[in-house]
Amino acid sequence: MEQVGVVVETMGDRARVQTRRHTICSNCGQCGGLHALEPARELTVVAQNPIGAREGDRVQLETSAGGVLLAAFLAYVVPLINFFLGFGLGQWLGRTWQLGNTEAPGIFLGLILLVASYLILRTQEHRLARNKNFVTVITKVLE
Repeated sequence: MEQVGVVVETMGDRARVQTRRHTICSNCGQCGGLHALEPARELTVVAQNPIGAREGDRVQLETSAGGVLLAAFLAYVVPLINFFLGFGLGQWLGRTWQLGNTEAPGIFLGLILLVASYLILRTQEHRLARNKNFVTVITKVLE
């Protein structure tokens, strides 16, 4: 995936780049962490700077398509799967414990696993950011 931005700060072999978030990936977490409720369209990305771009340069950024897909999978599919697993487990527990209503424990446990998924992703965000699939790289300076 390619993006265009402006270098606002250089930090050795990395640079902080101001860019606009695409609507297609506005909440995937790849560029700005897991800020699903944040409506801002502008974001700052820390990218590898192998070409030595300087402050004020307009640059092209590149992130692997596999990394974007993996981020979307982690941000959307894993929590959804956990919700349904929690819902099924909650209904099973409701029947096993002979509760009158099995949907309430299902929804409750589903929501707990959904929130737990996002909390785990949030705590692992820095570790995931070091993964080479999630690295954003400045590929060229634009005119």
